Amino acid sequence: MGNKQSAVVTVIIAVAIVAILGYLVSTQGVKPAATVNGVAITQKQVDEASAGSFGASREAVLEQLINRELLIQEARAQGFVPTDAEVQAEYNKAVLSFPSQQAFQEALDAANLTKEQVMKDLKDRMSITRYLEATIMNVTATDEELRAYYDAHIGEFTAAQGQIHVAHILLTTEEEAEEVFEKLKKGADYRELAANYSLDPNAAATGGDLGIISRGQTIKEFEDAAFSLKVGEASEPVQTIYGSHIIIRLRDTITFEEAKRTIRELVENDKREQALEARLAELRAKATIVYAVPPPNQFAPTGDTVCEEGGKPIIRMYASSSCPTCPQMATLLQTLGQNDFVMKVWELDTGDNLDTVETESSLTKEEFAILRQYNPGGKVPAYVLGCRYVRLGNARDPLNLTAEREALSPLLDELA
Repeated sequence: MGNKQSAVVTVIIAVAIVAILGYLVSTQGVKPAATVNGVAITQKQVDEASAGSFGASREAVLEQLINRELLIQEARAQGFVPTDAEVQAEYNKAVLSFPSQQAFQEALDAANLTKEQVMKDLKDRMSITRYLEATIMNVTATDEELRAYYDAHIGEFTAAQGQIHVAHILLTTEEEAEEVFEKLKKGADYRELAANYSLDPNAAATGGDLGIISRGQTIKEFEDAAFSLKVGEASEPVQTIYGSHIIIRLRDTITFEEAKRTIRELVENDKREQALEARLAELRAKATIVYAVPPPNQFAPTGDTVCEEGGKPIIRMYASSSCPTCPQMATLLQTLGQNDFVMKVWELDTGDNLDTVETESSLTKEEFAILRQYNPGGKVPAYVLGCRYVRLGNARDPLNLTAEREALSPLLDELA
């Protein structure tokens, strides 16, 4: 249950489920930015949510709030609403997280919130959590999928030059570390020792395995000791600001069985994200969403796996010699992508009939197949990000490079 709850929380954050005392605001008498099946999302809500969104554009925040409202409405319709007693219990927990009742009330007053507003927000968030748990969180990955991921990303599980594979056991004091070190010297399994004694909850859960580390990634005392070890050796206790570490140098290649738990989390979380994207797309398709200002042209998820060349995702842009904004967009893509992607900017000859390979001589058969799959009409400009996201046209007309950067950056970060 713990892993599922964690995944739910991650997804909820991704769709901007606002935290208690965060960006919950009164909606009375304020002009709407959009309505979702008749329910208003106000300009004030968007403004206040944007203030704490760490650089996301107002447009992106509005879309997140629309997603939130869609999930709230669907959760209610499907009967996932908590009782008043359950909401009150969560409210009481929130109060107890403050030093005193007075401190909690002062926080409410500072945020211009009432108990009723907070209770409503709690009910909405609990409804969404229950809905997501019941509908899209129970995904599993098969062993075949896990093995396929491992084989496709073997470089991530093999130490390169300047890297090593290590585990550690973290203790509070040097005396405790000496006792555990003696057990290790007498033949105890380091994984069992980590699970039983380590203060690092993540490392303890994985038998102390920290994976592959590089120089400069950890603090100096830890790094110096770790990189001085030979494969199979364990260090005597090493003091750092975190406590006393026993460091074990492991084989440079992490086996499939050793990586299986981590891979399962990655693959299943990816499935959850895709399931959420698909569910939101379904809810949007049947909803009536009215914007005060038309939204920007957005990238659409394809549901396809990331396409790569030489281990790097492929970013494709389709342009033409008559496209006035294409040179600026090509430059922006090159700047944002730098060395993390394989960039392919295809200039399609204006007026060409793209129905056959022969009429578009600049494309190989493979590239033509990609074009027909994601941009069958040959629209320019068009963008295919790692075969995972597609957009026909620019975000705004006229071209707004700031809006383009805001649209592209999070998707490129995800693919990198």
